[in-house]
Amino acid sequence: MITLNNGAVVGFQLSVLPGLETATPDNLRHIQVEGAGYGLRVESLDADISVPQLLADQLGSTIMKRAIVRTEASRANGRLGGRPRKSQAA
Repeated sequence: MITLNNGAVVGFQLSVLPGLETATPDNLRHIQVEGAGYGLRVESLDADISVPQLLADQLGSTIMKRAIVRTEASRANGRLGGRPRKSQAA
C-alpha cells in the first residue's frame, strides 16, 4: 500500500511493479522513499519505481501523465540553458 500526500491510499499487486515481481516480505520491509516521495527503491532487488509513472500506468491518470511530460520538458529545457527567452516586440 502506498499513502499519497493527499491522503489517498493505493495498492497494487507485486506483478505490476517492475522489479518487485519476486519480492519477499523481507524485501518489502526495506523499501526506501526517495526524491521527496516520487521514487521508491528496493536496494536488495536493485529496483527503482517512479510513483507518478506507476500511478499513470495503473490508474490511467491524465493528470499524472501531464505532470510527467511537464517534468521531462523542464529537465530538457534546463539542459539547454533554461526556458527559451521571449522575442522582443519590435
